[in-house]
Amino acid sequence: MTYRDCPDFLSFDNWTVLVSNIGQVLDTTEEESARDTYWHYVDASKLGIGRAGNEQVTLCRNGEPIREYTPPDFGADCDF
Repeated sequence: MTYRDCPDFLSFDNWTVLVSNIGQVLDTTEEESARDTYWHYVDASKLGIGRAGNEQVTLCRNGEPIREYTPPDFGADCDF
């Protein structure tokens, strides 16, 4: 049974985690996994670790942002 085939009483929320320099890093129906992944990337962003360092992190439910971390100096080096 796929997500689209589920009757309303069995419907699941779709959770995604987005990191600005990486893209979508998680797509799941498990809220706990999504929240754990979100906080993992927020920590990496705050610590400046790897590609996620100093990058924006967004947690979405059914395509709508519900939580977002933006580092204090995000975009400061852009020449717009």
